[in-house]
Amino acid sequence: MLPGVAGFYEPLHESLATITPATLARSGPSVWASGHPSLERPYFDEFAALLHGRAPGVRGYQVAFATNDFFARPDAALPALRSYLELLIAAARERDEQPIFKFCRSLGRSGWMARNFPAAVHIAVVRNPVSQFIAAKHQFVAHDNPYFLLMPLLLLARNASHAPVASAIADFAVSLPPEAADEDLARARTALVLYLRRTEPETWYRAFLAFWLLTLLGIPAMIDAIIDADLFAALSDYQAECATVLAGLSGVAVDLGGAGRAACCAGRVADRLGFGRAELWRHHAMAAAFLAERSGPGWMERAPLATAAALLSRATLIGMGHGRLLHGSTRAAEWDALAAYAERVGAEQGRSSRRAEWAERELAAVYRSRSWRLTAPLRLLGTCARRIAAAGGELRRPRGLSLPSPRDI
Repeated sequence: MLPGVAGFYEPLHESLATITPATLARSGPSVWASGHPSLERPYFDEFAALLHGRAPGVRGYQVAFATNDFFARPDAALPALRSYLELLIAAARERDEQPIFKFCRSLGRSGWMARNFPAAVHIAVVRNPVSQFIAAKHQFVAHDNPYFLLMPLLLLARNASHAPVASAIADFAVSLPPEAADEDLARARTALVLYLRRTEPETWYRAFLAFWLLTLLGIPAMIDAIIDADLFAALSDYQAECATVLAGLSGVAVDLGGAGRAACCAGRVADRLGFGRAELWRHHAMAAAFLAERSGPGWMERAPLATAAALLSRATLIGMGHGRLLHGSTRAAEWDALAAYAERVGAEQGRSSRRAEWAERELAAVYRSRSWRLTAPLRLLGTCARRIAAAGGELRRPRGLSLPSPRDI
């Protein structure tokens, strides 16, 4: 922990409603297959001084904070949530420390956060959906830990009355058990565990992708910074850029060199996903249509949607077998993989010189673009999606898509 800083990790986590000094002392990365390094202090130790005492829970916290109003509009009145966060800020100020909140599930209400705490610096940390889903699926399949698959489903169910959520649920044909919206959190979680055990990974991913898109759409245009977690974990030059940005926003120099490098979906991605490339391709085409339909013309050129678009395109590349695209020492590795994929698509579309010329033209357009670092993946994905739509259906209507597999293109 940096001196003079009070970091509150997951301040809206549901366990804060029932935590006690005893359970707090036993929490840490060793109690589950976290892969986290060992810590000098247990999880949630920063909340120890705010516990009720004899009664369980953190003062001011309500378990509804974890799931309800997750996609709240920026102008929504949430006085209890605001009072709780102000309590944490005041606790840090009393110790003459700078409070920092690390929310793991609040992108959907980041607009509300920015409006209600305008003096704060707001930073979104985002990751591509394929890598994120594979990690969640691994926890469930290998360690019988459904939490990371279950929570997105619970958040969809608890917020289904919100119009964009309802639209995503319909477009991606997400069918959740009615008990998932139960006010009794334990009952809702039990129903969703049974749902996961009865359904297949392709169904899980469709719901996960709907949730992922909604959270990215919730990032406000006035966000102070967006950190791409894929690039941060893999590329040292991007880590240095992030450190510079953070220092400029906060006035605090942070050493980010210990972040290490990540192996991005090594091995057979289709095996790890649990379904094939054709289904992945179809779902990502639906996702691109979902973003375009709700954001209007030119959406892929506008921040923060440009980042969402680049992440979706990167996920497509990874899912199609380019799992090594983040292994390079600079971001050039990602664009090299993009070039290779463009060539592959060109070759598979009839293996004709005309298709190969299309791939070369598309790549040339990528490098001519002034904003190519953000928009390059979407240019490729958009072109491929248009070709898919021409071959298999109307892209604007995701529910009616009938798309060929990449091998047939």
